[in-house]
Amino acid sequence: MSLYEFKQDGKCLEINTAKTPTPWANWLFNDEYTMQISQRLCGESFSVNQYRKKPVLSQQKEFFVKTDGEIYRLCAGLGIDYKCEHYIHKTSATEVFDKFTATVTTFVPSKGKRELWRVEVKNVSDSVKNIEVFAAFPFANIDYQGLECEFLPKYNCFIKRCFPYYIKYEEYEGAQQNVQYTYAASNKPCKSAECSMLRYSGGDNPFAIPAMVEKGGSCKRSDFENCVAAFHHSFDAKEEISVDYLICDLKDRNQVGTIEFPDFDAELEATRAYWENYMNSFIVNLEHKPLEYMTNYWLKKQVIFLTKHNRGGVYCPVRNQLQDALGYAMIDPEDAFKYAMNVLERQEESGYIKQWYMTDNSPATGLCRINHSDAPIWLVMCIVEIISQTKRAELFDLQVKYYNSEKSDSVINHLKKAVEYMSTQLGEHGLCLMKDGDWTDPINGAGRLGKGESAWNSMALVHVAKKLNSISYEPWIAEFIEKLTNSINEYCWNEDRYIVGYDDNGVPFGKKGDAEGELFINTQVWALIAEICDEERIKIIKNTVEELKTEHGYLLLKPAFDSYNSLWGKISVKQKGATENGSIYSHATMFKAYADCVVGDKEGALDTMISLLPIKDDELQAPLYLPNYYFGIEGENYMRSSCVFSAGAPAWLLWIMKKFFM
Repeated sequence: MSLYEFKQDGKCLEINTAKTPTPWANWLFNDEYTMQISQRLCGESFSVNQYRKKPVLSQQKEFFVKTDGEIYRLCAGLGIDYKCEHYIHKTSATEVFDKFTATVTTFVPSKGKRELWRVEVKNVSDSVKNIEVFAAFPFANIDYQGLECEFLPKYNCFIKRCFPYYIKYEEYEGAQQNVQYTYAASNKPCKSAECSMLRYSGGDNPFAIPAMVEKGGSCKRSDFENCVAAFHHSFDAKEEISVDYLICDLKDRNQVGTIEFPDFDAELEATRAYWENYMNSFIVNLEHKPLEYMTNYWLKKQVIFLTKHNRGGVYCPVRNQLQDALGYAMIDPEDAFKYAMNVLERQEESGYIKQWYMTDNSPATGLCRINHSDAPIWLVMCIVEIISQTKRAELFDLQVKYYNSEKSDSVINHLKKAVEYMSTQLGEHGLCLMKDGDWTDPINGAGRLGKGESAWNSMALVHVAKKLNSISYEPWIAEFIEKLTNSINEYCWNEDRYIVGYDDNGVPFGKKGDAEGELFINTQVWALIAEICDEERIKIIKNTVEELKTEHGYLLLKPAFDSYNSLWGKISVKQKGATENGSIYSHATMFKAYADCVVGDKEGALDTMISLLPIKDDELQAPLYLPNYYFGIEGENYMRSSCVFSAGAPAWLLWIMKKFFM
């Protein structure tokens, strides 16, 4: 029996168990608040300011019903029947017990740093006289030096104050401005309440019934310990039992007395309408219904989250920002253009743009410390396509300043500068330099000395230069395209495939016969995308790519690396069959689907996209998003989803569907 079924033409995923193989989560969010909620209604929530997340609630929410002294735990699959329904705008779980049916619903309204919950209980027994409802929302904490929580009976609410950790004396003012106040309230008076997680639980036993549920809450204040907003309501069993809860992030404590409890139903309807507007941006009708449902609803939502929340943080590459904005342009091109312009403002007057950076200008960390070579390519490709989606060619004339410069230039000239810069970054074979990596970040060995060359960079540059020249022709760009194309075909073709590149010593790698990494999907499919092959070579490449095919998509490369390879670098120490080391990398599989369309094989593209959908039981994830990758054939976890929500594939799938299938 399947664990799930799509309902309402794909708008609802109905899960028929609380015990899924991994947390089957729905992402509920607006521009300034996010919540990840599983089929058991567990998950964290965050307030967001300029991509920086501040935790609000922690993972484990708990709900109980008490009927004349008998206690039932909700959202755990302990009843007679269980059903979780994930919608685009909300999630609910309904559980049937012998004496009652309970439904818990939650959503993030379309505006504001807040989340709303409702618990409904319907009595189906004549013997039950009294029904008590308990709802516990554990507060999350930043690193703190002060922490307190209290229940205010006057307002029927909890208020938690968290003073952040700081070091230097002069940092006090900044810390004072970042004191976190979290508010939790219910729309009905409580019988009792509890602020202390220790008093609520009664001890360290997650399997026991909490002490508060057995005996009631103390309503006492909590100081410098884990806090919870635990509500206790009591009802006559004949009543219509429904309790609403509001959790929100506050600027200061003085707001407490001014908060008006929202109308749950009105807010829910407004949120439904908000999301429906996005979902109606374009609609496809396909024979393969899961692909239709994912395209029309769930992948749009994934792309909106990845774009608006910068994949959940302040540390990012511009290639992610640009491709996510490209996918978002299929939904809301005008808004997507604004996100793309935020990236364009980081381009230097030379045409260079740094790949990895911190959006909040905090000290560089991780990959921000090195220099990847592919950012200008994505700048051209994505902005050209985004403006195309707006149908406003005049946007190419918009003036935008260069980074750290007073000079402004038109968008089109910014893009020409990007191509011009890349045209100066060539190695001895006339191919684009690799530097610390191209699209494949962890190929950091081949070009670290500044001489290694990337076949993928070169192919992608040919592609974007052609696109740019079709909009605003430059003879020098046309000449450069021809020269670079010739270099690729002269130095990168290897019997039945294109190599990955040349290392700093001029040695080719990713070539036929190599013990590891002899076949790399990107340099095959991007040769097709760049249209640098004749008909005979197209057929050869198509056949070669099939060597990478699995029932779940296409391997990024094969064979995977067993041990450290100093030429390739970091990619070779990654887990075999995971991430870039031989996984079924969803982003690259979408490159393959796009290439199929370019050469007129739309059926092949459809088959490729369908193979990547998370609809097979052995993949273990919810069929609500495309994961970053599936484990490859050379590992113990073959076919299992990484369950990583951050991925480039959904943007490309939306682009492919709108460009080639509408």
